[in-house]
Amino acid sequence: MNSDSLPERLQGTDGIRGKVGLACDFPETDPLSVWIQTDPLSVWIQKKILTEEFFELYTFSFCQNLIDSGWSELGDSIIVGWDTRDPKGIFSDAAIRGIRKSGLTAVSIGVQPTPCVALYQLSREAAGAVVLTASHNPSEQNGIKIFLGHTGLKLFPADDIRLTKTICSTDFKHLKKTPLQGEVIDEEVLARKFFKNVMLDSFNSWVSERSFQKTSLVIDAANGAFIPLLKQMIQELGGADVILCNTSLENGINHNCGVADLEGRHIVEANELSQEPLCHAEALIRILEEGRRKREQNSESITVGLVLDGDGDRCFMPVYDPQKDRIIIIDGDGLAILQLLWLKQNQKTREGQLYLNTVESSLEASRSALKAGCFVKQCAV
Repeated sequence: MNSDSLPERLQGTDGIRGKVGLACDFPETDPLSVWIQTDPLSVWIQKKILTEEFFELYTFSFCQNLIDSGWSELGDSIIVGWDTRDPKGIFSDAAIRGIRKSGLTAVSIGVQPTPCVALYQLSREAAGAVVLTASHNPSEQNGIKIFLGHTGLKLFPADDIRLTKTICSTDFKHLKKTPLQGEVIDEEVLARKFFKNVMLDSFNSWVSERSFQKTSLVIDAANGAFIPLLKQMIQELGGADVILCNTSLENGINHNCGVADLEGRHIVEANELSQEPLCHAEALIRILEEGRRKREQNSESITVGLVLDGDGDRCFMPVYDPQKDRIIIIDGDGLAILQLLWLKQNQKTREGQLYLNTVESSLEASRSALKAGCFVKQCAV
């Protein structure tokens, strides 16, 4: 591929994502027998299709960067986790091959939420971590998020540019013939147990034995990465009345579920749940039904939901309003402020403490944090 047509940076704000296809679907000749380039980088740039070969190239290049920069040595570990959009393991197997061909060890932890992958990397002191996901995007898409072991952070733009250069300069024909050098270790059960313990640890969790008394909780798992973990945790949620929705692999990750259809919404009126697109929103419908049932019983309990995205790093909280028979949507900014107010009420914060959000966060969140006595600072996405 002509170097003049290569981009400086392949990634967006959080790794790379797009529609996926198999390398075998891109033969070296088109229907008119005109030769085209079919290496994985060219297929992505020209066709906007991510193949399994691209995943192999991407993870190999990431690992090679770590080695070349001195942040890792041969044999060091890279954590690999993914969401539910690759049930046959075609893309995860390819990503693991890329890691092993670099000489690093692939620690496979299977279907896990993105926060689990990041925290498990830190606990294991791994050189880095790779999450295969397209977040809240449809199931026909996939992608790659990366975490750096020495910082615990995702890649900065300069890191993306460096990685892009390595990808563009790597001969995939040679890489394809490169033997596997590193090991692969399965730690799926260990990682899930670790993350469950982290979330339920009293130091990290605000859930008490009384937290869910008089509460009906509806969880929308988005047919995604949190499913195995949620099924384990339901019994440990302090006696909550829990309804778990959208846990099917057959229906497709994020399909008619998850946070995507709630973006930009603050209120959902009852009649909207009989119209497109929310007529398919099982979790919201269950919240409305359960809330109405409790209202008819003059119950003092509340009905709330947790709506996740496919890889489990975003959450909205729908709350049934019995006075107006509607659902109020609390987004990420709103949840952050509620947590801040809880911390202040329970004397777990101090005057002038830092409240950090991004430039895309709402101004109201910053104003609320200032009003609560915090020092507010914004950062890039």
